[in-house]
Amino acid sequence: MRVLLVNPGLPYPRLPANRRGCAPPLGLAYIAAGLERAGMAVDVLDMAVAGMRPPDVAPWAAAADLVGISANMTCTEGCSVDIARCIKQANPRAVVICGGNHATFEYRRLLQEPAVDAVCLGEGEATVLDAALRVAGRQPLAGCAGLAVRDGDAGGPDAVGPPRPAIAELDALPPPARHLLPMKDYPFPGSLASSRGCPFGCSYCSASAFHGRRVRRHSLRRVIQEIEVLVGDYGCREVDFCDDTFTLSRQRVVEFCALFAAGGLDARWGCNIRADSVDFDLLRTMRDSGCHRVLLGVESGDQAVLDGAGKRVAVERALAAFAWCRSLGIKAKGTFIVGLPGETPASVRATADFIRRARPDVIAINMLTPFPGTPVRERAGDLGVSVLCNDFSRYDYASPTCVTATMSRDDIRRAYVMLQLAAREARNAA
Repeated sequence: MRVLLVNPGLPYPRLPANRRGCAPPLGLAYIAAGLERAGMAVDVLDMAVAGMRPPDVAPWAAAADLVGISANMTCTEGCSVDIARCIKQANPRAVVICGGNHATFEYRRLLQEPAVDAVCLGEGEATVLDAALRVAGRQPLAGCAGLAVRDGDAGGPDAVGPPRPAIAELDALPPPARHLLPMKDYPFPGSLASSRGCPFGCSYCSASAFHGRRVRRHSLRRVIQEIEVLVGDYGCREVDFCDDTFTLSRQRVVEFCALFAAGGLDARWGCNIRADSVDFDLLRTMRDSGCHRVLLGVESGDQAVLDGAGKRVAVERALAAFAWCRSLGIKAKGTFIVGLPGETPASVRATADFIRRARPDVIAINMLTPFPGTPVRERAGDLGVSVLCNDFSRYDYASPTCVTATMSRDDIRRAYVMLQLAAREARNAA
């Protein structure tokens, strides 16, 4: 039984630059590890870091019994479908399964493609293993928990298996199969996840819809072991946690910092935080253990807009977090969204003022994008959002793909430019 797992590249016009910022596809690496533990031969093809196009997958697909394609990012849906078509052309007998965040919420759309046999809904480790065992045993995929299967008859109903529970004990999963990835080719190879789930339900985000609102965590012993592998086996001098919010539990962060420092690990680390989950003392403890950068999702400098988005963070607390980071020498990246429900020219000016006052070290300005699974898409009418575009290749954060009752397409473009200018002023003032 041979399984091929594929991570697509970015849409073709952006292909020459698609290796900038690439990190290992941890989701596929977790799935690969479980398949290997079950005795299957597994290959992982990361087309993003290799700069490959869909036809390049043909030689890899020739010997595969099952191919899993990541359709995690919405903008890569078209690329994922093209890969599926190329696989079927090269190896018609291969079973093709798509999975990931985007695929979970758009499985009906993906199953309209004849080259896609099934879509994994939610976390993939147990579902893909179950599907692989069924393929190996020549059993039907229909009825597999967590799997939506395309009906073979034109116009027939798709078969959706029963829901598969979220994986409760993350330590039961084998460590990601990084040995199957070209680790030396990644600009940022040291990524890892210590938890899954987000207790919040921000209107622009699908994290809680995909992983659930109950936060599940790896033990800190397991986390340290993974870091030791990254540092010792792959020479990483920096590790980055991709948890939605690493600092949800203050006590856990304090314990991690102590273990990291005691381990004598020759590396620095970074993570995502929320302004209301840190204070000066915690950030200092993090800094002293090796934390040198954090990402803070601010989104707006207007409290009413933040409240409407379900962010549940005070603007002044976010300002304080940036000030604490600056005084401690921790580089802080701030992210901001233009065009949230309730946004007005006045609220945009408030965000521009926030950027100038906070002076983040790195600033990312994004347009509101109605990604599948987010409340701004699933409850667009209730939130006063009108989706303009379902061409997912344009879902790149820099194209107006929706408008609101208070912001037109031109308003959003002007606001985007205003915040970019404020970011430039903040950088010059730093």
